[in-house]
Formats: sequence, structure tokens, C-alpha cells
Amino acid sequence: MLSENLARWIFASVTKHFDNAKGDYILFIEGQRRNLEAEDSYFEVRLDGPIIEEVSKDLFRVTVTINILCTSAMNDSDFHRIHAMAGYIAAKYTTIGVYKFGLKTGTLPEVNDDSLIGCLNLASSVEIKHFGQIRPDVPLMQASVEGAFQNLFDFNS
Repeated sequence: MLSENLARWIFASVTKHFDNAKGDYILFIEGQRRNLEAEDSYFEVRLDGPIIEEVSKDLFRVTVTINILCTSAMNDSDFHRIHAMAGYIAAKYTTIGVYKFGLKTGTLPEVNDDSLIGCLNLASSVEIKHFGQIRPDVPLMQASVEGAFQNLFDFNS
């Protein structure tokens, strides 16, 4: 039977993967409150999915698309900055472990025991899109990095 926690575990695992890989950059999760006045470059993680298909009894194919928005202040001494950011984060599109992350309280504390339940593997090309300066009155450049990840999760055991 499909776990009601799978989508949350995927979200938590993906965001932790990229938070661990952000290096010296700032990373936000889509919807997270933030104060950007002091920030001139940052990443924002977004997920589409998961798309969950039962391929046989209690065996599920899971696909999730990960999109990371790159934002960088325009800088006359470094026109390559937004390209460097996009390349840096694109290189982090590697296998992502999916763990039972979450609160250790509630009726089923063993559900969120941080154990590894599988991995998401890159299932598509990594696509970088450059949007340039979005608004003429705001000196920010933006780009996105996107790729689909997939794997089978077996809930028989």
C-alpha cells in the first residue's frame, strides 16, 4: 500500500539534498518567507509532483521534476555570475536519497525514523533556461535549472 507520507518524504529529501549542496549560496524553498534586502544571489527550490503510478501491487513508479530558480544581482564586473550559478547547481542534479524525514512524534513514530527508502535517479536531461532581466526596474538576472527524477518504491516490505 502506498504510504501517505511518500510525497512529504520526497519533498524533505530533495530540499535537504540541495541545501547540503548549496555551497556558499543562499537557498530558499518555494513559499518560504524571506528577507531579500541583503541577498544579491540565491537559489529557490521548486518541485512538480510527485507523479505516482502503481506498476504492480505495492510497487510504485515515482517521478518528480525539480526546478531551481537562480537569481543574481546584475554586476558590471561579472557578467558570467548567473551562468556560473546555473552551472554550479546543475552539477548537483545527482542521485537523491529519499529518507523518512519528519517529526518523531505522533501515533506512528517509526514512520519518520530517517531511514533510507530508495533513491531518485535523474531520468531526463538537465535543462538550463536563462530569462535575463525580468523587469527593467529591478537589476536582477534569473535562470532556471530543471530535471526529472524517477525510481521505483516497493512498499511490500
